[in-house]
Amino acid sequence: MYNNKSLTVVKENFFKRFLNKMKSLFKKEEIKEEADTDNYKSETMSRKRDFFDSIRVKENSEIIYLKIKLENGEVKAIDLTDEQIDELQKIYDKEIEEKKNKIIKLKNIA
Repeated sequence: MYNNKSLTVVKENFFKRFLNKMKSLFKKEEIKEEADTDNYKSETMSRKRDFFDSIRVKENSEIIYLKIKLENGEVKAIDLTDEQIDELQKIYDKEIEEKKNKIIKLKNIA
């Protein structure tokens, strides 16, 4: 007699079903881990970029070098030109403003 194999139901044993379930669970976890690592990598790269942007010297390096020499006493204020004094004044004003803003933020937190 002709037996149609497409109609027969194949029963999987318990262990085979268990293994298939475990495989599917681990595949989902692998995909989730890949997504988490990609997100972590992009987040760390963004944080690194922000950090490097924050420490990058934006003012003229010669003026900053002059400021350091002035603070160490290697150069006297009398020896500076008017342009150098103006540039130093801008740097000091900027530092004062940043410190004032920081103090205001700290007062608001406390």
